[in-house]
Amino acid sequence: MRNTRRLIWGLLFLTVAILLVLNEFNVLDFELFFPGWWTLFIIVPSFAGLFKKKRKIDSLVSLGIGIILLLCAQGILEWGMIWKFALPIFIAYTGLKMIF
Repeated sequence: MRNTRRLIWGLLFLTVAILLVLNEFNVLDFELFFPGWWTLFIIVPSFAGLFKKKRKIDSLVSLGIGIILLLCAQGILEWGMIWKFALPIFIAYTGLKMIF
């Protein structure tokens, strides 16, 4: 498990480094701080939590929340849509929690 975590973090750092180098050579137009960059603090740990044996549902729910927040920050979804889906998502989460 520890090796998997190190592998994921290593690949993440390598990807960021490659993107930064390609940005400096004007191969890509990449900004490190994009709208909604703060959602990565929710998405990355949640994604890493999916590889643990325990509490995968919690990681999956928080990953979904992080992705929805990122889509809202990017302007793909409207912020008001979150509240329309909050109750159904909460009910589905509670049902899944009871099943598993």
